[in-house]
Amino acid sequence: MSQPDAADIIQPSSGAHITLPAWYAGAHHNGLIIPKTKYGRMVFMIPFLGHVIAGTTDAKCAVSDRPTARGREVGFILEALQDYLDIQVRPSDVLSTWSGIRPLAADPRAKAEHLIMEEPDGMITVSGGKWTTYRSMAEEAVDLAMATGRMPPNARPHSRTARLPLLGGAGYTHTLPQQLAQVHGPASAEAAAGVASPAALAKTGAGRGAGSGRVVIGEDTAAHLAQTAEDRGLGARLVAGHPFLEAEVVYAVWHEYCQTPDDFLARRTRLAFLDARAALSALPRVVDLMAAECGWDGARRSTMSASARDYLATFLPAPAAAANAAAAASAVAAATPAAAA
Repeated sequence: MSQPDAADIIQPSSGAHITLPAWYAGAHHNGLIIPKTKYGRMVFMIPFLGHVIAGTTDAKCAVSDRPTARGREVGFILEALQDYLDIQVRPSDVLSTWSGIRPLAADPRAKAEHLIMEEPDGMITVSGGKWTTYRSMAEEAVDLAMATGRMPPNARPHSRTARLPLLGGAGYTHTLPQQLAQVHGPASAEAAAGVASPAALAKTGAGRGAGSGRVVIGEDTAAHLAQTAEDRGLGARLVAGHPFLEAEVVYAVWHEYCQTPDDFLARRTRLAFLDARAALSALPRVVDLMAAECGWDGARRSTMSASARDYLATFLPAPAAAANAAAAASAVAAATPAAAA
C-alpha cells in the first residue's frame, strides 16, 4: 500500500494435521508433545472432540484457498509418532487430514515468529504470527502505533482484552453437559446423547455461550436443539458414531446464517476435521434438511452437493501416506527448517 515496490516479507508455509481415533490417547486421554524429533521438528498429539489430532509440518508452499495435507506430510507425522508410541501407528487409522497455511515472516530482521515495524512513511506493518499469538501481536502493534503517534503515557488505557476469555471459555465448567441435561431435560434419548455430549457441547454450549460473558446462550441453544428435535422429529444423529443431530442443521440455517452443506460439516460442526468419510456419509441428509429450510430446487441441490463433495474430499487421507510413510517422512524432513515450530 505505502510502498508498492517493497520486497515480500511473508513466506507461506504448510502445516498439516491428521485425526486419529480416541484410543491413541489412551484411557486417560493423554496428550503428547515432542519438542524435537530426529528430523528437528516438533510433533504433538492431543485429544480433540472425542478424537486425537496430531501434527504438524512446516514446509514452503504456494498460497491456495483450499490447502490440503500432502501424502508425504502425513507420512512424516505418522513416522514421527511411531518413534514414541508402543502401538503400531497405521496409516489406515487416519480419519481425516487437513492443512493450513502459516504467514511466516520472511524478513531477515524478524527474530521471532512475527514482525511489527514502522515504515518510512509512518505506516505500521504487521507480518507473520499465528492464532496462538494474535493477542500479543495486536498489543505490540498498538503500542508501536501509540509511540509513533507520540501519544502521552496517560492516554494509554488499560487493555480491555488482556483477560477476555477465548471463545468457549466464559462460564464453562467440565460439568456443563450434565448441568444442561438436568436443567432442560432432553427431549429424546437421541437429543440427550447429542446435546449433552462433550463434542456437541464444545459447539452448542460452551462455544455459543462465550459471547455473553456467561453460559446462558449456551443453555438456550441446547434447549432449542432439544425442542426442535422433539417438535420436528429431528433427534436422530446425522451419522453413526458422532453426536451431531439433524436438529443442528436447522438451527445453523436459522440462527447462524449457515448457507452451504460444507460450511455446516466443516465449521458449524467439525465433522469434516474429525472423520472425512463420516462427513461424506452425512452429506446427503444435510443437503435434504438445508434444501427444505432454504427452498432449494433440484438444480440448486445438485450444485450444493457437488461443491460440498469436492471440498470434503480434500480431508480424505492421501493414499501416498499409506504407500510409504518412512520415505514420505524423509522427504518432508529434508524440506523442513530444523528450528521451525
